[in-house]
Amino acid sequence: MVIRGEASPPRVTSRPHSGRRRNDAARQDVLEAALRIVAERGVKALTMEGLAREARVAKQTIYRWWPGTASVLLEAAVDRAAAVVALPETGDPLKDIEVFLTLTYEAAGRPPLAEVLRAMASEAQRDPAALDIFQRFTQERRRLLRTLIDRAASAGAILRPGDPDALVDAAFGALWYRLLVGHRPVDGALAQSVLDVLLRITS
Repeated sequence: MVIRGEASPPRVTSRPHSGRRRNDAARQDVLEAALRIVAERGVKALTMEGLAREARVAKQTIYRWWPGTASVLLEAAVDRAAAVVALPETGDPLKDIEVFLTLTYEAAGRPPLAEVLRAMASEAQRDPAALDIFQRFTQERRRLLRTLIDRAASAGAILRPGDPDALVDAAFGALWYRLLVGHRPVDGALAQSVLDVLLRITS
């Protein structure tokens, strides 16, 4: 598998940089390039050489910031998910859950994130390093939903579930099932159906 650190890179020169401090524009170029490569060509196409070409930065620069392609992909996926689906603060704990689920499902069902998530899930079944990336990514998304469920329970908007983690599993389980099986879309309508089920469980 190619999601790993490669041998020490040769010294090359590209755009200017300021020591070990990451230039944000170059960082974004690398993260976006990683998402494009995986979405268009799959995880196995994500190499340091290809990433450097796609992002138009020196391979040495990428190595300075990340130990390998696995770390780049993880940061890219986390950044994209966080940018699209932040923790809602509407003032209504039930609305917060609805907004979070809707944005999460809609983002997961669209490119490039849909392809990246499928690729991460697939590689996680074959490679321990990829599994670690996948688990770290999903744990953060689970943590956010668990926060919203706890917040709603504390406000009395829902009954506190006996097993909040199982509730989180159910919410994300529907997303991943459709994303991987592909029989129906992952979208806002599915998010609303899932929310309806969760509210019946906790009412």
